[in-house]
Amino acid sequence: MKTINYSFIIPHKNSYELLNRCLKSIPQRNDIQIIVIDDNSDNTTKLKDVILKHPQVELYLTSENRGAGYARNVGLSYAKGKWILFPDADDYYDTNNLINLLNKFAFDTKTD
Repeated sequence: MKTINYSFIIPHKNSYELLNRCLKSIPQRNDIQIIVIDDNSDNTTKLKDVILKHPQVELYLTSENRGAGYARNVGLSYAKGKWILFPDADDYYDTNNLINLLNKFAFDTKTD
């Protein structure tokens, strides 16, 4: 069983291109879990087209508009990471800086 150190929980609604940019900025690593909670977007076909480009993403759909806070709480129920990050769909990371930050978290929290 692989260890998940980081869970990224991303609430989403109708911002497909921005979500794609956000997902592209998160490195594909075995210790990273990416969860997208869609808050009843208008076009699930467009959403699924974005998600297909990122096979590491877990997608969960809500059936009514409840907002980003609700979506984050839904995501928490699926999170497996020791660390939880909450980017919005319109955020993105400088990948090198994010990798450095994640590695620092891992280094600073080792209990060996």
